[in-house]
Amino acid sequence: MNEEIKEQNEQGLGNPELPVIPGVSDLPDVEGFEGARVAIEGWEIIEVNSNFSPETGEKLELPVRVKKLKVVTTPLAFGKRNDESEFPIRASALFGLKKSKSGEWGLSSHPSSNIQKFFKKLKVNTLQDIKGKYVTVTVDENNWLRIVY
Repeated sequence: MNEEIKEQNEQGLGNPELPVIPGVSDLPDVEGFEGARVAIEGWEIIEVNSNFSPETGEKLELPVRVKKLKVVTTPLAFGKRNDESEFPIRASALFGLKKSKSGEWGLSSHPSSNIQKFFKKLKVNTLQDIKGKYVTVTVDENNWLRIVY
């Protein structure tokens, strides 16, 4: 780690003020959603840290920011925060995006890529066609709701 960054972290410098988020008081039992069929509501492009190069796939010493496609379902239930506000509970799936030589991010066209397998399972050809398609939900080892593909 860069010594300057390490020193800033120890002193708390350069860190933005973080908002206080109400805690969660009521969550449904997600195990009951195992095997549920639910419609895809949409998708978004998100940035996450990765220990692999987006260009070559090689393992890196330090993580880099990469873009991923997050596909989400319609809400299966709603949870309650301590302040009584509600939030949706949805299943999701993450798909890695590919970075071209020109620096643009996009979907892989390789038949063995996860996104192409997902498209084949849904019998669609484009990302726009997945909205409204029904998928099966599973619960992973961390009790997160995931889309089966």
